[in-house]
Amino acid sequence: MENKQKGKKNIKKSIIRGVIIAAVVFSIMFVGALVLRNIRSQIVAAKPIIYLYPKEKEKINVKVKNKDNITVSYPKYEDEWNVTAEPNGNINYNGNNYYGLYYEALNTITFNVEDEGFIVKENEIESFFEEKLNILGLNERERNEFIIYWLPILSENDYTYVRFATKEEIEKNFPIEITPQPETLIRVLMTYKKLDKPIDVKDQQLEKVERKGYTAVEWGGTKIK
Repeated sequence: MENKQKGKKNIKKSIIRGVIIAAVVFSIMFVGALVLRNIRSQIVAAKPIIYLYPKEKEKINVKVKNKDNITVSYPKYEDEWNVTAEPNGNINYNGNNYYGLYYEALNTITFNVEDEGFIVKENEIESFFEEKLNILGLNERERNEFIIYWLPILSENDYTYVRFATKEEIEKNFPIEITPQPETLIRVLMTYKKLDKPIDVKDQQLEKVERKGYTAVEWGGTKIK
């Protein structure tokens, strides 16, 4: 009888222990999810990717100044990327070949809906970016990759407010250093916000960018909360 009671007590203790462990694990997962969601909500600079086109095969050093804000990168960013780049855009890093240097990072400045920009309908996204990215200096492949990445995201919106960040805003948000310095540096950062209906803004004036000589290109996007 005594053994049965001890057995029941042990079973009860095991059940209680299991419930406590499960509760602790759930709490950790829940808190972790909240932290991750909070971090991801700040990662509004999605998929900045850097392309390099030297005039001849050359060793190039790339540094992202706000290193501590980087949340993910490929190839893995430590303190810098030391690569060998070719005129066709091929990049060799630590013996592996890449077509670009990718990272995501937390914004350091806040982007808002301004009185200028563009209102893009769901069925006009492709043609809009084909036109605007061409003006901003992206070549056909870069435009295609931009649209392939952003089309599924922006297509969920009936309307999207789009504004391209200025050079000064981009440099303040994510300063980078490329050595040797490119003759042409193109950095495109799209800011956007989902709209249920169009709003009144004046069209943003974009300057036509011409690519000359050794060129570096970066594009990405940031969601306006």
